[in-house]
This record gives sequence, C-alpha cells and structure tokens, in this order.
Amino acid sequence: MIMTNSPKSLISRAFAAGIGTLLLAVASASAATVLPVGPISFDSNGEFDSSFWSTDLNSMARRTISGSNGVVWVPRNGGAGAVVFDTSAIGGSNGSGGTSGSNANNDLSDFVIAGDFFVEGRTTSNVAGFFLRLDDSGSGGYLASIELSATGGTFRLYENVGVSSADAPALEKQVFSSTFIAPTATNTFYRFEVSAEGNTFNFSFNDGVATASYTDDSLSRSTGQAGLYLQSSASYTQFDNFEITAIPEPSTVALSVGAMASLLAASRLKRTLGNR
Repeated sequence: MIMTNSPKSLISRAFAAGIGTLLLAVASASAATVLPVGPISFDSNGEFDSSFWSTDLNSMARRTISGSNGVVWVPRNGGAGAVVFDTSAIGGSNGSGGTSGSNANNDLSDFVIAGDFFVEGRTTSNVAGFFLRLDDSGSGGYLASIELSATGGTFRLYENVGVSSADAPALEKQVFSSTFIAPTATNTFYRFEVSAEGNTFNFSFNDGVATASYTDDSLSRSTGQAGLYLQSSASYTQFDNFEITAIPEPSTVALSVGAMASLLAASRLKRTLGNR
C-alpha cells in the first residue's frame, strides 16, 4: 500500500520543525550563561551588596539620590572603585558592596554592557567604565572607559587590568583611545554602552551621539567576568541602570532564521489549503 501525506500532516510537520528549531536556538543562546542581566537600578542596598564584590579598590558605594531612587558612586576625592558583577556576592552591608563572590558569570564572551553615568565635573579624573572578560580572580581583563570634557569626551580601552589596585588602569596598559566632539553638561546622566564581539570592541556615548570601534589583533582574553569601574577627583562620579545583554552567535541567528522560515512556510501552506 502506498502511503501519502495528508495536508494536515504536512502542516503539522512544518510547524513541529519550526518550533523545534526555534527551541534549539533558544537553548543554544542560553547554554553558556544566564543573560540578560538587569537593568540593576540600585534602589536598595541589597542590589549592590549581593550583586557586586570588590577587593582594595573599594571606594564605590550605593546611595539614595531622591525618594527610593539609588545609584552607586565614588564621592569627591574618593579615588577609584572597581567591582565584579556576581549574583552571589557576600560580605557587604548598608550598600558597601560585597567582599567576595562565587557565582560570577565567568564565561561571558560576546555581549553588550551598558548603563547611565553622571559626573559632577568634566575632567580626566572623572571616569566611568566597564570591565570585560576578567578571569576568575577579577584580573587579567579589559576596561572600556569614558571621560567627559567641555567639548566632548574620550573613549579608552585598557588591557590586562582588574579590580585590585595592582591591576588598576594605567597609561602603559592603554591599547586604544578616541576623542570625540559632542554636547556635554555637568550633573547630567548619559548612556554609555560597550559591546565586545570577538576581538572587536564598540563604544557608544549618549545613544550613538558619539561612537568608536577598536579591533584587537592580539586578543588576550575571549571570555570572562564583567564589572564596573568609577573614578572621582574633586568632583564625584555616579552610575545607574547596570545591564548586560548577549550578542547571539552566528549559528544561533541562523537557527532562528531557519525556524521562522519553517513557521512562515507552514502558515502559508495552511492558508493556501484553507482557500481551496
């Protein structure tokens, strides 16, 4: 006996194939680490104490700025604060940040990290930045930073830096800088965003008002932990809405496109058969 596929069977198989491929794409995207993160708004002490830890560059703390709204900051003449994002940070209290952690996202590879920074004064000593691809001890990674001037600002990328004073950013560790011209003001929050994709690092200030890109041909680390860096001088620096999102792998994108194509084909087949 010759078996034939009924229209309903064809439609069911097409939908099943599309949904199966889509589920595989979702699983592939989330297998390495749990993203997205945030935005973390620091509206309670616990959001900082239980999510970030530091070593000796620990001038960063959480504070309330109005009502229940909070930020993390480094006060005037506070020096620098450097923290690793970790969902099991311990040892912190009253918004001081944790002193250790054991559940950091230590396999972050291709991702976008962003948030809103605020400087009381526009000087080279008021810095906001993100650590990228730190090792398990919070060192040996990259720092992508921004500082503002009266006419714009400067993006910088440092290599082989970390959250301890021994691994602090220094001129000899800088591998890239790019100065831009853009409207800036003191006492104003601006969006800062950095993406790390393979060996390419992309910078964005104020939702694309200024951008820059750098490709590191001698990439030192391709995966690792992420964190936050703030530096102040005679004026303070503060930060809000920390978040990390994944950049999908090309294979995951291909799976998603294939899944959508299968579902679209099944939908068209159903409509065609329904019109007969």
